[in-house]
Amino acid sequence: MPRFKARIALIDALKEKGLYKGAQKNEMSLGICSRSNDVVEPMIKPQWFVDCSGMAKLALNAVIDKENKKIEIIPDQYEHEWKRWLSNIRDWCISRQLWWGHRIPAWYVTLEDDQLKDFGSYNDHWVVGSSEEITELEAKRLYPGKKFNISQDPDVLDTWFSSGLFPLSVLGWPDDTEDIRAFYPTSVLETGHDILFFWVARMVMLGMKLGGAVPFTKVYLHPMIRDAHGYKMSKSLGNVIDPLEVINGISLEGLHKRLEEGNLDPNEVIVAKQGQAKDFPNGIAECGADALRFALISYTAQSDKINLDVLRVVGYRQWCNKLWNAIRFAMSKFGDNYSPSVNYDVDKMPSICKWILSVLNKAIDKTGYFMDMFRHWPTTASSLHALCYRGTVAATSQTREYHKKESIMISDYPSVVESWTNEQVESNMDIIINTVRKIRSLRPPSDKKTRGDDVACIVKAYEFEILSLASLSSLKVLGEDDVPPPGCAIDVVNEKISVFLLLQGILDPEAEREKLWKKREEIQRLHAKLEQKMSSAGYLKAPQHVQDEDMRKLNAFMEELKIIAASERDLDEAAASLQ
Repeated sequence: MPRFKARIALIDALKEKGLYKGAQKNEMSLGICSRSNDVVEPMIKPQWFVDCSGMAKLALNAVIDKENKKIEIIPDQYEHEWKRWLSNIRDWCISRQLWWGHRIPAWYVTLEDDQLKDFGSYNDHWVVGSSEEITELEAKRLYPGKKFNISQDPDVLDTWFSSGLFPLSVLGWPDDTEDIRAFYPTSVLETGHDILFFWVARMVMLGMKLGGAVPFTKVYLHPMIRDAHGYKMSKSLGNVIDPLEVINGISLEGLHKRLEEGNLDPNEVIVAKQGQAKDFPNGIAECGADALRFALISYTAQSDKINLDVLRVVGYRQWCNKLWNAIRFAMSKFGDNYSPSVNYDVDKMPSICKWILSVLNKAIDKTGYFMDMFRHWPTTASSLHALCYRGTVAATSQTREYHKKESIMISDYPSVVESWTNEQVESNMDIIINTVRKIRSLRPPSDKKTRGDDVACIVKAYEFEILSLASLSSLKVLGEDDVPPPGCAIDVVNEKISVFLLLQGILDPEAEREKLWKKREEIQRLHAKLEQKMSSAGYLKAPQHVQDEDMRKLNAFMEELKIIAASERDLDEAAASLQ
């Protein structure tokens, strides 16, 4: 009898017996199914439970026991979550009343002389075994000489129980296979932090109980992906982002069509379409797999969640395009049968090549370090830094194989070559790159005023690179006492270099004054901030090298302010000469 009709019948029966005392309102929270709108109510059913107290203690110690630590959780902040769950463990209900799943390996024995014949009437009539044949033999042993029938429990195992056996079952457990002996325990598990207890802890408990050891030695927990507004993705809200649609692109009409072909309620489809139109008015642009991978990795700096903005993925697509074009350009110059030379002398290379090798070497070192530490955002940052300026390197480690591999996936990872690191060349190139940036913010041709013979030598040594990168027709290095030509736009690189750009009659003095004013304001802000730091209580306790570096920066700021003041005077003179 349906539950609501049964309640009416029950009241009628009580009234007939004179036992009905009346009814009164009772406010409560009523669960409603979002799909069928049915009232959801708990129903008491017999269940199977596992006593986890012993297993939980072993799993807890595997992580928090500093002297005998068996599992490392990354990020380590989730060790507190691990301790919170396993320190307050309860019996685990492993049975589910569903149509699909692994059947509970338990059979109920119904004896011929049982007074109650209903399934499960006697708790002591259950027999557990791996097959019906085994349980039948066990039933004969328990009830010798009696007639009986056995029936398997229709319940299925909790999904987390089945998946908790994954590290063992994929290797052939419970049989003693070669795979188990060779690969158990495994090394690293990567999963979402939201199922740390539901899956990871269950795997550890079952692995230690049934496999005799922890199933893995490292657990890397990735952030949860949400929409750009921080909301959990939901089909009914229309904010689900399908990775394939980001990779291949899709129109707004295509997004709507996907909703219509689903199984959402018509009212939910309307709401979902409105959400899609708001978030993706022009659909989703084709981004490619590499841009999506790069974006997701870069988001890991957010720690526990990723608010995925498709526009950010589009930005990384453009970066990937630049990388692709640089590689395509290089390959067109190398030719089809290019093979890097084994014998080369780094000392005889041009300075620009030494710089490329040096920054590449550091990028390889940082990338390897951060990947070993499972810190993926600094890995991408290292890659961005190494590739932020155009350059191509053909050199490779002498210990590497030179025949083409079938796939990059099975190729050796780049290794650090100590002889490639060149701090002096990197320092020189920093000066050149900053100079080029200032020139690019103006327009060629250009003069440069340097203060100090050492800086002048560096600029002259890299004249070709500056001309190429800044697209200059000519470059002239002025000494500290030289007067720049009239009609120049002015910018300051650092305390030793200023840039004068000859604008040939199109100088806008007011615009140039505005640039210098903003530059002075920025330097003054940094100067004041550093002065505040150096005058704070306890600053003298800072390491001496930190104090020395701060003093160097403070003096550099003062020099830059003097240069800006001189540049303003030069600009006034240039403006007067044009009148």
